[in-house]
Amino acid sequence: MTILSQNRRNLSQVHTHIIYFNIQNHTMSIDYLTGAFNRKNLDGYLLAKINGASAEQTFSAIMLDLNDFKMINDTFGHNVGDIILKDTVKILGGIVRRNDFVSRFGGDEFILILDTSSYDELLLMVSRIEDAIMRYNDVNTIQYKLSVCMGYDVYDYKSGMEASEFLEHIDSLMYQQKRQNKSVY
Repeated sequence: MTILSQNRRNLSQVHTHIIYFNIQNHTMSIDYLTGAFNRKNLDGYLLAKINGASAEQTFSAIMLDLNDFKMINDTFGHNVGDIILKDTVKILGGIVRRNDFVSRFGGDEFILILDTSSYDELLLMVSRIEDAIMRYNDVNTIQYKLSVCMGYDVYDYKSGMEASEFLEHIDSLMYQQKRQNKSVY
């Protein structure tokens, strides 16, 4: 074996290892069911956003919870529940910008991190999500209606909130909306 062919072989092995590690790293940061980022990746991303927040640049977040998801699983089966989770990520992925971050928080909850400091832009995104879900319900011949509750806010860098505190904040806003929706019925 010549030195040139040995170097090619070694280079090929290096490329194979790089590809393997990239695939492994990708699978460690992605929720296997939905294709959204997973909770671990969310935690790191949110920490970086908080550490980089300033008066000139902050961010927004939306926590989204699927309504009556347990009832859908119990009535239609977990396969249908899995389809709903996947469809939710497709819906969100279809309306967010390239630099926005979509993550499965856990179960039937999702977090969006948006590169916007404007509450008006945040409200526009909330409206776009509601419209996209309405269109999903209109065009799909499904026996259930997909609906969500959302908690959202612009991160106030002066607050000094840590990631867990900010998540608790938008979680409480989401449950406030859930309680309001239940009192309407």
